Amino acid sequence: MPARLTGPRAYLNAISRGVARLVMEEWRALPLYQRLVLRGTVPDTLKARPRHLRPADPEAGQAILEGRFQLAGLELNVGEGGDPWAVSTPSRRFAERLHAFEWMRDLLAVQDPAARKEARRLTDLWIDEFGRGFNVFAWSPGLSAERLRNWLVAARDLFADEDSVRRSRRFYTLASQARHVARSGGETADGLPRLIARASAALASVCLDWPQRRQTRLFDLLGEELDNQILEDGVHASRSPEATLEAMIELSLLEDALFQRDMDPPEGVARALARLGPALHFFRHADGGLAAFNGGGAGDRATIEDALARDEPPKRIFAVAPHAKYLRARAHDAIVIMDGGASPPAAFSDQAHGGALSFEFSAQGQRLIVNCGWSPDQPAAWREPVRSTAAHSTLTVAETSSSRLVPPGPGRAIAGPKLKIGSNSLSAKAREEEAGAWLDGAHDGYLKDFGLIHRRRLYLSADGNDLRGEDTLDVPAPGSQTKTRTETLSFAIRFHLPPGVKASISRDGASAILATARGDGWRFRTDHPPIRIERSAFLAAGAPPARSEQLVIYGVIPRKAEKGQSLVCVRWALQRQGAEE
Repeated sequence: MPARLTGPRAYLNAISRGVARLVMEEWRALPLYQRLVLRGTVPDTLKARPRHLRPADPEAGQAILEGRFQLAGLELNVGEGGDPWAVSTPSRRFAERLHAFEWMRDLLAVQDPAARKEARRLTDLWIDEFGRGFNVFAWSPGLSAERLRNWLVAARDLFADEDSVRRSRRFYTLASQARHVARSGGETADGLPRLIARASAALASVCLDWPQRRQTRLFDLLGEELDNQILEDGVHASRSPEATLEAMIELSLLEDALFQRDMDPPEGVARALARLGPALHFFRHADGGLAAFNGGGAGDRATIEDALARDEPPKRIFAVAPHAKYLRARAHDAIVIMDGGASPPAAFSDQAHGGALSFEFSAQGQRLIVNCGWSPDQPAAWREPVRSTAAHSTLTVAETSSSRLVPPGPGRAIAGPKLKIGSNSLSAKAREEEAGAWLDGAHDGYLKDFGLIHRRRLYLSADGNDLRGEDTLDVPAPGSQTKTRTETLSFAIRFHLPPGVKASISRDGASAILATARGDGWRFRTDHPPIRIERSAFLAAGAPPARSEQLVIYGVIPRKAEKGQSLVCVRWALQRQGAEE
């Protein structure tokens, strides 16, 4: 049966954590907390300065230099020399990105001494406003952890100041935040935010040269979090390829700082890094970016290369991520990656999508079939729509998602935007033959509500010129406790195209030609016409949403099927022009 991820126990746990958080916020607002925890030894230098692995946008940095902050799909203009901390922000998401200081790398990427001076000025303004006392929002554990990491990687410019008073105040605030994050890291949200908090505290302990005993404790806490979040196959527990990349970046920053100190990574960190590298290779497309599943986007190619540069490329990339339930096949320049149908555990489902059995396909260094994907730079209004099954290249029943979110209201206010109902992977298998590779998956996301099982088989020929698929809807074995279906249901199979790939339908509606920006052509055909072209959007590459198209096959699900047959069986193929049979 479909997995119920958010139930009474989850709500009670969320309420308990919320009460504990309020108590801790009250405690931290007291001067006693600030005297006992935030104050301490003030360093005058850093023992390590980890290099930045994340992408920087000099154009965005130039805009900041002129007083324009573009974050979370919105803009705040404070004018040149203005104070962004003294005005209201367009949204909470914008404020979070602003206080996390992730924009600093863009500003520092501007080849102008004025940009580095502005970075220090904006930091000093933040310290003037929030460095003294305790602001619940600005000093929340998650934001503090991100800001701590971003200040550490910007240290070369942030602390290069002849004004000793200002420089000393920055070091004092940096050390205070480090002590705060070390204490509060376990209170951050489940998943990647907590991993970032643990990694940031460990990074600070190395850069600030904390006593060995304290460093060991922080590394132990990080190791426990890594064991909890990094699956045996190297994929992050959220099942997001980009979250896997983010985890790799966090640990690579720490490894770099340890290398500068002539220190070896602790066993837990080394073990996680050894797993993360092969998983990132698994999710890479022919264009070098990542597949867009479960809240992730394509990632930055240069960052991916940088993160993977620490290891030799694997001689062979595995075909199945057995714990994360993903499948992959490659033939020459063609790559297909399929979600095996599982939903992540509730604790890691805040960003999860209902993309069971969705797939992406790339060839000749470009993507041909994609999911809509997501990027934190996108406008918030898009967030929920792209989590639906219809935003993925897979089959939907009655325009219903295979995994459902906690609906808006008190439940979401308590539990957050997690999945309420998820799908179980019933099969996730890959098989290679001389003629090509087979990927096979099934999920039960439509079992309870509609009494249906969705199965998908993909075949990629050995020359990479022919991708074929079969989507079926079946009833389970007799005796299964599922809803008896009396109404007529529809289904839709969607194939989202990236920007730059244009489709044209044949007269009989049974095939379509896909033309790429390079001029290459692929022919899509099906035994269940007509094919329709509808509008879509691609969000995996960052803001703004890019207009695109999708091919859609619609149909009606009969109530009964011939003995031994599926209720629905749709076959389709995507073949390189000139290579069709």
